[in-house]
Amino acid sequence: MAKASNIYGENDAKEGRISTYNLNSIVPDITDSILEVTGNLPYAYQTIVVNGVTRYQQLIRSELIANASVIGPNAALSSNDTLWMWGDNSYGQLGNNTTTNSSTPVSVGGNGGNKFNQIATDGSTIVALRDDSIVLSWGLNTTGQVGDNSLSNRSSPVSITVQNKYCNVSTNGNGSFYALDIYGTAYSWGYNINGSLGNGSVNNSATQQGVLNLINKCIAINGSMALDTSNNCWSWGVNSLGQVGDNTVVNKSSAVAMVGVLGTGQQTIAISKAYNFGLGLLKNGACYSFGDNGYGCLGDGTTTNRSSPVSVLVTSKLTQIATGEYHALGLDVNGNIWAWGKNTTGQLGIGSTTPYSSPITINSGAVKYVQIGAYKNSSSAIDVDGNVWVWGTLATGSSASNPVSIKNLKARLKKIY
Repeated sequence: MAKASNIYGENDAKEGRISTYNLNSIVPDITDSILEVTGNLPYAYQTIVVNGVTRYQQLIRSELIANASVIGPNAALSSNDTLWMWGDNSYGQLGNNTTTNSSTPVSVGGNGGNKFNQIATDGSTIVALRDDSIVLSWGLNTTGQVGDNSLSNRSSPVSITVQNKYCNVSTNGNGSFYALDIYGTAYSWGYNINGSLGNGSVNNSATQQGVLNLINKCIAINGSMALDTSNNCWSWGVNSLGQVGDNTVVNKSSAVAMVGVLGTGQQTIAISKAYNFGLGLLKNGACYSFGDNGYGCLGDGTTTNRSSPVSVLVTSKLTQIATGEYHALGLDVNGNIWAWGKNTTGQLGIGSTTPYSSPITINSGAVKYVQIGAYKNSSSAIDVDGNVWVWGTLATGSSASNPVSIKNLKARLKKIY
């Protein structure tokens, strides 16, 4: 989320039109201060009193971002806002002005003037939100994924074309990228197979274009799914197996309203969508899923595809959600991670490669987690001490079915401006 000045008036604190309803639905339910703001909301604030006058201070979360990859490359933000990456660098995706692979974390080039807050990657292209609300990108650019109006690969960060003030970036994991500006407008660029950019066409785009048909302003966008200021979910793109969640199986090149519990009049507070399926989290901690149910990634105890949302069979209240290619993670109020779906490389973190169509807790021992991420066949997390953990397919090309820590790297737990 974008950096901001310390003290806000109430209207400024609500810039981007985050609702007090959303904030109040989250914060009172969390007892651990590290978890005081959760979900994928671009803005949240806390009330403070300065010289007897009530003011509103914006809270900005910046931990390991959902969709931060654990292979090709890995990524984490350290306590001094430096972005560290490791793994495959074939297209310059480590951002250090080389194409040399690295099995240990390296800092993204130009960090002296680039203090990052959020990242999104499909493994070959990186899009990062800087503290001053500017979006930088680098890596593979054959379909315009970098968004700088070119098709040239970039081995160091470049600014995307439109210089809006952004507060959120994400990807569907398949070459399409998305950003949300501080005024609640959603943008997309890159690969546009099956209308995944939501701009009314199926043509790739090397520059940012607005997502069409969104009636209200947005408070979150994650992949080809958006959450508006009225807590309604919108979706678009490939839909042959119900991936849009509108109770049809027809591809949508523009955003359409979802149906059921993630549709109108509900209380969704967080979303996460990969190319194949999506998740929505309600304020009561219940999770719902839709789309392709290969390997049981919808978590409903079946492998039946769903064109409208169904309940994920998790038995604990969730605060965060993340989607990989065919697996998903959920973080509960006690700091435990739940996982379900595909498990061919151990991406569920349960000590085996057995898939599960219902959520199961990972082998975490006494570790308490505060952030989760999922990417293709990999998973990642940060614990309460800032340690970064990875499992599934690793940067070395090997795999691990239990979480392993990235040595000598401490991630940023929380940031408040």
